[in-house]
Amino acid sequence: MANTLSIAATAPFSGAVSDLIGRRWVALTGLLFVIFGMLLVGLAQRIEVAIGGCAVVGVGAALAELIASAGVMEIVPVNKRGKYVGVLFLLYTPVMGCSAFGIYVLMRSHLI
Repeated sequence: MANTLSIAATAPFSGAVSDLIGRRWVALTGLLFVIFGMLLVGLAQRIEVAIGGCAVVGVGAALAELIASAGVMEIVPVNKRGKYVGVLFLLYTPVMGCSAFGIYVLMRSHLI
C-alpha cells in the first residue's frame, strides 16, 4: 500500500518537475530512488523500514514510468504512437507492485 500511495502522491508532479529540471535528471533521480528503496527493503531488519523502502520505491517508480511514457510519446511518429504506448503499458502490467498476476505465478510455482 505504501508503494501505491507514494506513486499516487508523486505522479501528478513529475511532469512539472521534468519541465523545470529536464527529463534526463528526473529519470535518473527516479532510478536512484528505486535503487535506494530496494536497498532499504533488502537490508531491512524491521517491517517499518521495509514499508518505508516500498514508499521510496514508489516515488522512484512514478518518476521513471511517467518520464519513460513521455519520452516514447515524443520519439515515436504520431501515426504509430498508440501502438507503442499500448505496448509500453502492457509491459508495466506484470510488475505494478506485487500485482495479482505476480502473486498467481508465485502460487502456481509453489514458492509460497
